Amino acid sequence: MVFENIFLKNKNVNYFCPPPMAKKSKSEPAPKKPREISPEKRQEWADKLLQKLTRATKRELKKQKQYVDDKQVDEYVKTIVLPVFRGLNPRDVLVKQIREFVVESLTSTQPSQYYNPLFIPVGDITGIMWADLDDYLDVDLRAIVDKPLRVEINAGVYGSTGIFNLQDYQYEATQVNEIYEGIRDVIDNDSNAEWNGRVMVRKGFTDDGNADSYFLQFVLTAGGQEIPPVETLDESIGFEIPKETQEQRRARLKDVIARKKQLASERRKKQKEKSMRLRERPKTKEAPATEKKSEALQRQENIKEIMANQDKLIDKAEKLFDKGVYDKKELKARIKEITTQTNLALNKFKRGGEI
Repeated sequence: MVFENIFLKNKNVNYFCPPPMAKKSKSEPAPKKPREISPEKRQEWADKLLQKLTRATKRELKKQKQYVDDKQVDEYVKTIVLPVFRGLNPRDVLVKQIREFVVESLTSTQPSQYYNPLFIPVGDITGIMWADLDDYLDVDLRAIVDKPLRVEINAGVYGSTGIFNLQDYQYEATQVNEIYEGIRDVIDNDSNAEWNGRVMVRKGFTDDGNADSYFLQFVLTAGGQEIPPVETLDESIGFEIPKETQEQRRARLKDVIARKKQLASERRKKQKEKSMRLRERPKTKEAPATEKKSEALQRQENIKEIMANQDKLIDKAEKLFDKGVYDKKELKARIKEITTQTNLALNKFKRGGEI
């Protein structure tokens, strides 16, 4: 009855047909409201984009026979590739576009005989004790870099070497000895004094990612403050090392590196022997009289196989440590994991008492 009264009061109104809507002008489309993207979504895009760029770049570098490790690929992506695609939705970036850009970046710059310092991890060039700089340049840095590298030692008012080639480094020829004489009296009692490396752009060059545009500068920090460096002298020393002296130095360097590897291998071998002596060995019990002789022999063979597999896994982990895949902490954790798995496997052949 309520609905009938409403219809009777409004007989001239058609309740079943809505009033005609005004036609929209085609020349004036309604403005679209820009889509708001949350910071969390932008960060998700950035992470996915970086992963996509890294995968595509690694594949293209391999195709172009540019054999570099993962750290160098990461540095290349962050300095060369990422600035071009930054801020884009990863779904809008095609793998083909990435790989074409990598090829273009490789062919647009002439190959340099010098190593690009942008590829050196920051942790490998910082926190060097002030008295260890000579050994670091002569052995450690050369072990990281397999090509010529532009380097400068800049201690501010105490002296600067100017830019020199790492392969031509000599303590006296590059005037590092004079810098040491100047700073020795000032920081001899400062145990926290250290050298820190940083990548700098050469004078007259631009930050374009090309190896010839950069050099590695080491500055001194003493008393908690960095000693301001003086102006860099580009290729300023100009010394020439005789051929015989250079060959002798490289032979000595080869012997030093081989000796360091040998000592490290001996230390790891002694640690392994010590850990094997201290490790609790599984205690096997003789099979009871009711056990068949064949079953007892099979059980012993299984135990021998498990122990042999453990030794094989530990040896593989130590080889990965030698290659730098594992650090010391990760190696210990891996060995502990292997021994735990071995004990779990041995428990399957447990017979009376603890194994």
